[in-house]
Order: sequence, then structure tokens, then C-alpha cells
Amino acid sequence: QLWAARQVRLATGAGTADIDAVLPELATAPAGRADHDYAFFGSPVVTGTPARAPRRVLLVGIDTLRRDDLSRYRGVDTSPWLDAWMKGAVVLNQHRACANWTYHAMACSMTGNYNADAGYLPTETNRFPDSATTLAELLKDQGYQTRLVASQALLDPEINLTQGYDHIQQGIGWDSDEVVPLALEDAEEIVAKEQPWLLHVHLFDPHLPFNAPGSYRVGEEELPEVPYELATGWTAANLEEEWESMDEETRANVLLHLQMLYDAELRFMDEQMGLLFDGFDALGMLDD
Repeated sequence: QLWAARQVRLATGAGTADIDAVLPELATAPAGRADHDYAFFGSPVVTGTPARAPRRVLLVGIDTLRRDDLSRYRGVDTSPWLDAWMKGAVVLNQHRACANWTYHAMACSMTGNYNADAGYLPTETNRFPDSATTLAELLKDQGYQTRLVASQALLDPEINLTQGYDHIQQGIGWDSDEVVPLALEDAEEIVAKEQPWLLHVHLFDPHLPFNAPGSYRVGEEELPEVPYELATGWTAANLEEEWESMDEETRANVLLHLQMLYDAELRFMDEQMGLLFDGFDALGMLDD
């Protein structure tokens, strides 16, 4: 067995940019054969020089957003604004996060590396290392304004995922209608300066607690009653002991309520996303 770098030319499919992907390849060959019958590929390294460096970088994260619950994929009216936006956008239908827990996944997205490749394993008490280089740091070094507005505890400066941001507004559990006005305030300050920028906005909805206003809870009145107030605090996350003792009918009804509440969170978040991008558009931030 031997790892070898295989270079793949991507320029044809990438426009005028001269881009290569180097794929670490582990080839295996049966004895007596010069060729190999299959190969394993490691983390790709993509290099290249764009024709023009972007001056505006807008990064919007949505916590605990299930792909299969979006209108586009589920066929239920949960995210009309996002669905309309995606119709005019490049959509990566097969994109996969590096992990299913927020901290691991956000660390990957901030650095562009697998955590294991950096010799780092995020835990609830393990601070993100200063040695890691984030997108915000790279852009800041190139003269960009770097701003973050977030309602996620893991984006607290104490955890250090925020290294490289000049200005941070962060609150644990802020609803989207609290984040959006703050993000638009930052946006107004950004466009007032003749300087390239990175604006990172992170929405916590549709994470627990499921507390979207009642008007977004479509079909709630038609559901059978359950002996739990699932829309209060973190009740929905603390049903493990009760779950074991529930009969099948109660379990099914609880799942119906949880799906309805999650859908309500999506509708609320989707509406706020529309307001956010309307504000960006009014400021001319989506022109380039």
C-alpha cells in the first residue's frame, strides 16, 4: 500500500481560474498486477488563483437546520424564502458537514480543515487552539473588516472560534428577530467604509427551545394532546427517561408535536432570513 498525490486539473470546469486538486490516493493492487482495482482518497487540497479577489464576503450560518425539512426537499411549506433564494443560487445538494455536532462542524468550517488533520478534538471544555488559522484571520490580514453577529454559545470569544474578528456581538440563545436588527446595524457601519469586508451572521433558530410564536405552528390544533409542554424551555431535550416508559401511541404523538414545533421554528427563521437579506439588498451589499 502506498499513498500517492494525484493531481486533477479543474480549470475547464472552473472558468478562467487555473485550479488544481491534489488528492492523496491510497492505491491497492493484487499480487502480480501492475494496476490497482480500487483506491481510497484522503482530504483534497484545492489550489488556484481567482481572476479577482472578492471584496465582500457574507457568511450566514443557521444552527441545527435539517436539509430534509426544507421546502425544497420535503415538499412542505416550511422555508419559502430559502426555497426561492436557492432557485437562483448554486446549491450543493450533496454537501456534508465534517461532524454532526456544532462545535466540531463549526471548527471545520472556520478553518477549512478536518479537526483530526490539525491534531485537535473539540470537546465542551477544550478551547479552540490559537495555532489554528480561521477564515476571519486570513481576510483580516488582507485588510478586510471582519464582523460577527451570533446567537450561539460556541461563538463566544472565550472558546476562541472567533479569532480574527474585529467586532463581535454575541448572545446565547438570541432568537432570529434579535440577531437580524443587530446584523443590519453592523451592515450599515460596514458599507460606510471603503474597505473590503467579511460579515458573519449566525442564527440559533431552529435549535431548542422550540418557542416560535403560535402563528407559525401550523396544524397544532389538529394534533392529539400529549402530557408534556414541549414548547417550554428545554423540555423536548429532557424526555429520555419518560421516552422509555411511553407506549407506542404516546411516542408517535410526541414526535408529531416535535415535528410541528420544529417546522414552526423553520418558518420563523425563514421569515427573518428574508428580512435580513432585504436589509442587505437595500444597502447594496448583494450587488457584488
